[in-house]
Amino acid sequence: MTEAGISKKIKGINTNQITYAKMRELLSSIEGVSLNDAKNGSFKFPVYVSDKCKDIGIDVLELSVRSSHCLLRMGYNNLEKLYANVNGLEDLKKIRNCGTNSAREIMEKIFLYQYNSLKPEKREGYLKRVIKLNTKDDKN
Repeated sequence: MTEAGISKKIKGINTNQITYAKMRELLSSIEGVSLNDAKNGSFKFPVYVSDKCKDIGIDVLELSVRSSHCLLRMGYNNLEKLYANVNGLEDLKKIRNCGTNSAREIMEKIFLYQYNSLKPEKREGYLKRVIKLNTKDDKN
């Protein structure tokens, strides 16, 4: 799909009210974008780390009790520690009592937090970057 086609699809959604499900639906509708196609597939997205992250507790992610306890048990009590130590589902699943569902929930909440903390004018660019990261590489 062309850059113009991607922009048209993104403009067709309310980027102020995006949910993880809407994002997955949007990405799945774009030709060439792969989400969890393989057994160990993953949803890739950029994470922006700022100095403020060390002051922001993981409670802003609004996680379930199980997911929150898994992170706290590992000492990930703020976003800075979480971002520095977790690079995806596999890292999260290594934490005691953090199964696939909890790991997926944590990654979804990180994505939504990242997206919602962006200025509205930067959200379209962020979505385009997510699309690029999840587009199948023809070389594989």
